[in-house]
Amino acid sequence: HTRLWQPSIKFCSVLYFSPSSSDADWAEYNGKLIVVLNVDNNQSIMRLLDIRTDNYNYLYATAANGNLQEMLEGFTGNSLTVNGHMNSSDLDAIKNNTTITYLNMENVDMTELPAEAFQNNTTLTSVKLPKGLKTIGGNYWASYGAFSGCSNLSSITIPTSVTTIDDYAFYGCAKLEKIEIPEGITSTRRYTFAFCTNLKEVSLPSTFTTMEQYIFGNCPALETITWPIAEGANVSGITIHSYAFYNDSSNFKIKVPSSKLDAMKNKFSNLEDHFEAIETTP
Repeated sequence: HTRLWQPSIKFCSVLYFSPSSSDADWAEYNGKLIVVLNVDNNQSIMRLLDIRTDNYNYLYATAANGNLQEMLEGFTGNSLTVNGHMNSSDLDAIKNNTTITYLNMENVDMTELPAEAFQNNTTLTSVKLPKGLKTIGGNYWASYGAFSGCSNLSSITIPTSVTTIDDYAFYGCAKLEKIEIPEGITSTRRYTFAFCTNLKEVSLPSTFTTMEQYIFGNCPALETITWPIAEGANVSGITIHSYAFYNDSSNFKIKVPSSKLDAMKNKFSNLEDHFEAIETTP
């Protein structure tokens, strides 16, 4: 097969192949093929999309975790899928990369994404997080989070395994228009989505009970928050910080089940005009 790119690595094996390879599954992203391969539990596996030729050759490379920086040397593609184990050096390699826009980490073995993971990366536009992830990190005292300052991030897939979204996790993600928080999460921390200036739609889980301060502060484009509060939940146990929606549009709506509507309006009278019932189909 045609050689497209040779990383300057002595310790990894490199194999070039075409889309007819029998050991690959295929997915499509914006009309471009992305190769997905099985993972060896003891190695990181990177598949780097290279579309510099008409026959769509790909690079398949394996190396011990911590070596992603060297594997990316000379790579100018915009799509990266990673499987297996990653460490802070691998995250730094992606954080500091200036060409990768699409990142798929669904099959990475990781439970906590560090607070500084992709901070201030302005290249990433779409990210799929690890399926087993528990925590999206943030640091309140240092005022940054895993994706804070990722000003071009427009799509993020948060897996259902996540239980904690920490302070400043998505602070300043100005291109993010829609976010869906998975079931099981009861709250996010302070400033989680503050200054997401194009955020329009938010889907909260039925388990959500607490909106911390400035969670949606300075989100002037905010239109709708859908909050399907669990039928058995007591509104007395729900908290909305007085600065949760600081400096937001005056027209946003918080949609809750009709059975909770009056109770929510009564408890949070300062937001009374923002509450409305979730529309149900007959």
